[in-house]
Amino acid sequence: NMDWILNQKRLERVDRATAEFIQTATGTNFAIEEDEEVIDVCRAWKNSMDQAKSEGILAGRAEGIIAGRVEGQDKERLSSIRNVMMNLGVSVHRAMEIIGIPIDEQEKYISMI
Repeated sequence: NMDWILNQKRLERVDRATAEFIQTATGTNFAIEEDEEVIDVCRAWKNSMDQAKSEGILAGRAEGIIAGRVEGQDKERLSSIRNVMMNLGVSVHRAMEIIGIPIDEQEKYISMI
């Protein structure tokens, strides 16, 4: 538990070998500077968790942006399919052919109409 680690005063000043042992025993990879001989494991652990959290947030945002673009593209294609069907009086399959939607994507749009 991160709170437990952060509240352990005895981990604020440990030698390099102990810090490396803690990394190995816990399976974590907090930063230890090359020239550090005395390590504040609490600070290093917190910095590592903060960095991981930031990376997770950025990855989540990127996934959200991509999902939003895909959803927008799907809505635009559906609108185009409906417009072609209505204006030209053709079937959904013919409308997708006219628009140029790849055959392997057509089933997805058929299920959305």
